[in-house]
Amino acid sequence: MKKYHIFLLIIALGLIFASCGAQKGAGKSGSKQKNIHPSASFVPTQAYDALASSYKDWQTVEIPVKIEISRPMQFGCSARVQMIRGRWLGISIRMLGFEVAYLTADNDSVHAYAKVQKRYVSESIDRLFSSSGYNLENLQDLLLGRVFVPGGTTATPADASKFNLSELDGTLLIVPLVQPEMAQIGFASLPETGSLLTTTCMAGADKQVVLTYGAAKNSAGGAVASETAVTAATTSIGAEALIKWDVNGARWNRQMTPRQWKVPSGARRIKVTSELLKSLTGI
Repeated sequence: MKKYHIFLLIIALGLIFASCGAQKGAGKSGSKQKNIHPSASFVPTQAYDALASSYKDWQTVEIPVKIEISRPMQFGCSARVQMIRGRWLGISIRMLGFEVAYLTADNDSVHAYAKVQKRYVSESIDRLFSSSGYNLENLQDLLLGRVFVPGGTTATPADASKFNLSELDGTLLIVPLVQPEMAQIGFASLPETGSLLTTTCMAGADKQVVLTYGAAKNSAGGAVASETAVTAATTSIGAEALIKWDVNGARWNRQMTPRQWKVPSGARRIKVTSELLKSLTGI
């Protein structure tokens, strides 16, 4: 498969599975938190308080990442992720130090461009967010490995009453009391690690996205997952990917100007569909 097709595939995967109302799950290379021996019991409210207290307020962040895709094909690349909290997300995909593709998203739309083939996608997501009950900050929390209130912000200790908190075999289960109709979501945490373990998003019987997180690392922005593994599946499409966050190389709360989208000269627009994904994986 030619490299420029792979970059279009990365873009297509993200946009197709965004239809679940939120994005991402657990790859084979998995970022499981190992060697954990949960204690016999704990108080769910106290465990939630400790987890939510590990998150710090932040406004901007730039983080180098490694992306490993294991399904529907195998591929790896480096990237740089930029975020303005609740407002903007940018991903620059690089090979040999050169940008080969990029994606930008805000609360209204998402755009992506594969430079070599001069193909781009441009889709509206405002209706998706407004109808699903989720927002861009929720997506950012999904990536970073944080509990959040659907349609709201990152969970705080004061938000405990917005969740059903319970314990199962030493694992803290966190389920929002108010669930968006388009996609149900739930979180699981290991109190011993002080980290989020998984986030599961279900949209009916035929769409599921599971995110599995590596042990959290402390940063200027609070606890951030060291890895985010993604498994996404519908009745006809499956995808697995792993994002490795360079938390130590992150730059927090610096001045950031969102990358402004304009249609690249000479580029041709393509529509993102399941058929596109199938054609790309069959090349």
